[in-house]
Amino acid sequence: MHTYIHTYIHVVFYLVEYFLNCDYELNKHKKNNVFIQKLTFEYLEQKQDREIRLLSEEAMSNYLMFRENFPDLENKIPHYHIASYLGITPTQLSRLRKKLEKN
Repeated sequence: MHTYIHTYIHVVFYLVEYFLNCDYELNKHKKNNVFIQKLTFEYLEQKQDREIRLLSEEAMSNYLMFRENFPDLENKIPHYHIASYLGITPTQLSRLRKKLEKN
């Protein structure tokens, strides 16, 4: 797991370096370039935080965090999409839901 996180962080830093050193057409429009870079970096940072959290936390805590962040979404989309988002199988998600119902 640590190797995956280490590799993932290297990929993120490579992408950041790539975007900083790229010579896009957007360089002609500096404001657009800065805006797109900010959005890209924010997205990469959020994605990295999510990936690390999903790998390092227990499935139950990830599921509870999902329910807290997206309270109405659980009843609107298929549960296999939620399981995929959490990095678990639909069966594991079903077991987590049953544990919460018992409590």
